[in-house]
Amino acid sequence: MVAALLVAPAPRLSAAEPASPVALELVVCSRETLERWRFEIEIDGQSQVDRWGLAMTRLFDFVDRDGDGALDRTEAARLPHPHSLRQTLWSRFVAQAASPAWEKFDADEDGRIDRREMSRGYERLGLSGVVVAVGSPPETERLTAALLEQLQLAPGQLLDEHSWSAAAERLLTLDRNGDELISPGELLPHARYPGASATALLTPPREVESSSEAAARTYAAASVTSTAETDPLPLVLLPRDARDIAWCGELMRRLDRNGDEQLARDEIPLAARRFRQFQQLDRDGDRRLAADELAAWRDFPADTRWILRVGNRDEKAFEIEQEIAREDTRVDARHGFTRLAPLWMRVQIGDSALSADWRRGRGQLLEQFAEVAEEGAVATEQLAAHPKLTDLKTLHSIADRDGDRRLAREELVAWLDALDHVITAQTLFSLLDHRRGLFELLDADYNGGLSAAELRCSWRRIESAGCVVDGRIRQNRLPRQLRSTVSRGLPFNHLASAVQTGPAWFRAMDRNGDGRLSASEFLGPRPTFARFDHDGDNVISPLEAGGD
Repeated sequence: MVAALLVAPAPRLSAAEPASPVALELVVCSRETLERWRFEIEIDGQSQVDRWGLAMTRLFDFVDRDGDGALDRTEAARLPHPHSLRQTLWSRFVAQAASPAWEKFDADEDGRIDRREMSRGYERLGLSGVVVAVGSPPETERLTAALLEQLQLAPGQLLDEHSWSAAAERLLTLDRNGDELISPGELLPHARYPGASATALLTPPREVESSSEAAARTYAAASVTSTAETDPLPLVLLPRDARDIAWCGELMRRLDRNGDEQLARDEIPLAARRFRQFQQLDRDGDRRLAADELAAWRDFPADTRWILRVGNRDEKAFEIEQEIAREDTRVDARHGFTRLAPLWMRVQIGDSALSADWRRGRGQLLEQFAEVAEEGAVATEQLAAHPKLTDLKTLHSIADRDGDRRLAREELVAWLDALDHVITAQTLFSLLDHRRGLFELLDADYNGGLSAAELRCSWRRIESAGCVVDGRIRQNRLPRQLRSTVSRGLPFNHLASAVQTGPAWFRAMDRNGDGRLSASEFLGPRPTFARFDHDGDNVISPLEAGGD
């Protein structure tokens, strides 16, 4: 963890200066807190920002048929639709040349699109290397209700550690399959957990023109709300272009209580140690922040910086650094976890089948081409005569680089090479919003089940979360649980897997995969189990297993 004093912000970019894309940044925004989190993603040891820049260059070079460094309308018509390129994360590799309106890309209206305009145009349309998708598991509230019911606490009973622990111990009787975990399905019959995928696209707030005569600018946030309309997702995704300040309007909308379109000191939930930062942002000294003053916040170091590594990892999968330590913030760099009242966030690196799917999909396209190509090329009319070659038909308008209505093998390979850069430079940031779930709070290892050890420690967990008030659990004080998976494609699983350590015999006996060996899982005689169980807690840890 890094604790440091903030320094004066760097100078803002002028409108004429080119802006370099920045890493993924999220603002945690609620009535209780305001923080900026920065996620720096590495793919196979390389910066994802750099890899995405190279992918955009390769795509531009492919479409720029005459190589003059700019796209005219004919060339730009072959740009693949951003939705098609995003869908490669779901192993759908046949992009369509259905580019959006010209004005989405030609920002300076000079009748030409350069590489930067193309990249920024795609970004405005939701394609920027990191796709952030959100989902909301459907059973959270019902699981909380079922858990409270099964605890069988007497009406009006005030909680203390003894009464809670006794009630939590009774939950173990629900383990019907003998895996020593209380699963959601054992609390709530037929419950699927987490039961949702992250499918709703989260994009930065965007500036739109109002319909008023003054054409005043208003701000629309392309964010996702939970099932409760009054409980919006407490995150704002910032644009990669640091000059785009539409996000300031979204923060104003959420935090400006008196409606003066400025943020006073008491309207911004900043930690006391960051008062100096507020003073630096308040350039005119009026003790309020206008949108342009708030925009300079991005010049300061992020409050929390995450380094996430996907692909071939020789180093640890993630690191977390905290710029300013807060009393209500805890970070755990070993497990990708941070607590910031009222929000708990877990990030994990996930595996996917994207690489294998892409190798197979590329091979199939080349095989289809070889079946129908004559003299190394295939004409549009030939493809029309083959009803099964729909993928090649779809690709024809993009891959036919010289526009002669004949797709040569060299053109197809060149397109697949350009697409390869896009596929291998994209990552999916899947965010599941479990809202204020009690089950998720107690599931400390995030594997989707409650173990005996977790139930024994559950009192300390709910007490430290601040949701026990006057001897009662206050559901509105449960922390918001956000669980994220960063992967190169659609992840296999949103649940966490225990790190498999210890000798081979230990891992083989650990049937439920929780990283601990209970007496019922141990296949040897009881005296041998007792010899390993040095602390007498009736479980063998990996450390104890390796000590004999």
